[in-house]
Amino acid sequence: MRGFLKLISILVPTVLVLAGCGGDGDDKSSRIKANETDLAFATEMLDHHERGIDAADLAADRANDAVVRRSASDLIQLTSPEVQTLRVVRRTLAEGGVDQGSLGVASTALDPAQLRRVDDFDRAYADAMIAHHQEAIRMAAIERQKGEHEELRRMSGDITDLARFQIRQLQRRQSAL
Repeated sequence: MRGFLKLISILVPTVLVLAGCGGDGDDKSSRIKANETDLAFATEMLDHHERGIDAADLAADRANDAVVRRSASDLIQLTSPEVQTLRVVRRTLAEGGVDQGSLGVASTALDPAQLRRVDDFDRAYADAMIAHHQEAIRMAAIERQKGEHEELRRMSGDITDLARFQIRQLQRRQSAL
């Protein structure tokens, strides 16, 4: 599974940047097949990933449990390239004339500052990240249902796979914490 996730973290950003995003300067709106859901997904998932990475960074110092530390490390490693890709896609879509929409997904209260103050970091991190990953799955489902940007639709599947994997991993660990 780890090899598969590493491969995804390398291939997805490359494919997104090379396929359908960018070009030789002619009218971008005529070349980009995207809609307001796609721009909403890129924008909202970017913020979502950044909050997740900030929380995972805390686990490097605060987590006692090896599974929690590894889950956090995997999250950072696998989503950091997506963050860069989402920035490029978001800018390209906005410059290409795509209107900003909203996914309509209620945001979880993942607050890294709040995680700094808890006594039982491992349990609080696991609880917060499960909710955070469930939010990512809901966002990705909307992108797959309503989005048009082929690469973002593919990315949403990868995000769902990683989120489900991490949820299972953290839920198993919660019972031992």
